[in-house]
Amino acid sequence: MLDILEPKKETPLEPEEDELMPIRSSETFQGRGPRRLHGDGDDPFTLADLDDKEEKDIKHRHLEGNPPKAFDGNRARTIQFLTQFKRFMLMNQKANIAKDPIAKCCYFLALFEGSKVEGWCE
Repeated sequence: MLDILEPKKETPLEPEEDELMPIRSSETFQGRGPRRLHGDGDDPFTLADLDDKEEKDIKHRHLEGNPPKAFDGNRARTIQFLTQFKRFMLMNQKANIAKDPIAKCCYFLALFEGSKVEGWCE
């Protein structure tokens, strides 16, 4: 009970009692006060500015380049067809068809021609 009545000795590392400090796991005063924001908040830069200017000007992006040759069901040509299709879609990744999975699937099935693949496209 005597400890409560005795005045505390202040050390230079302790903060003043009227300063509000965040609760820390350590009792050591770090010497940092509350953070102040930099700038005045009137920055015109927004997330919309991160988009390419080309995308803002063009609403509908079309496929470019040579599409893969139609697949006729020949199993020896399967890997070659899939590789050509992947390369074509990578080249056109900003096109509307490449962004929409359903449209991309329909385009993929549209490249199937012949009697061996008729049932796959229905």
